[in-house]
Amino acid sequence: MIANVMKLLLEQKQKVNIIFLDIDGVLTTLNTKYYYLDPVCMGHLKKVVDATNAYFVISSTWRLYHMDRLMPMLADCGLEDRVIGVTPSRKETKDIGNDKKLILAWGRGFEIDEWLKNNEAVVDKYAVFDDDKHDLRTHVKVHVHTDTCKGLNAEDAEKAIEILK
Repeated sequence: MIANVMKLLLEQKQKVNIIFLDIDGVLTTLNTKYYYLDPVCMGHLKKVVDATNAYFVISSTWRLYHMDRLMPMLADCGLEDRVIGVTPSRKETKDIGNDKKLILAWGRGFEIDEWLKNNEAVVDKYAVFDDDKHDLRTHVKVHVHTDTCKGLNAEDAEKAIEILK
């Protein structure tokens, strides 16, 4: 499904709004024990999608371990067809001597940069929904910073709509 939507966008040379979507602290909350999507947060996300026709790129660690759980939950909300990709996960291992290795992982901001670079043909505007700042220094103007315990709220949704309009 994900590849089909992206292929269609590329074939039609269509640029769309993108939401880089973290899950924990954005759509899962303390109320849902960070396991299920919070219906209030999902309502706010749906409002943003309805106002901006945005698509999602999953930037959360859920992309690595929980896509099989996430997609059906998004389907329950009618949003599964909005997912067009996931950010790359990059790790490098460097030998530092004495049989020791250093593992260097890219931060979320760099992963978003990489996705944007590789998919610029489909991007009109974008926003980053995340409850953490990570290394999002280059995305400050488009970062919708949510409350970790409460997730996406009405004010966050309005900010996202302004960014994507």
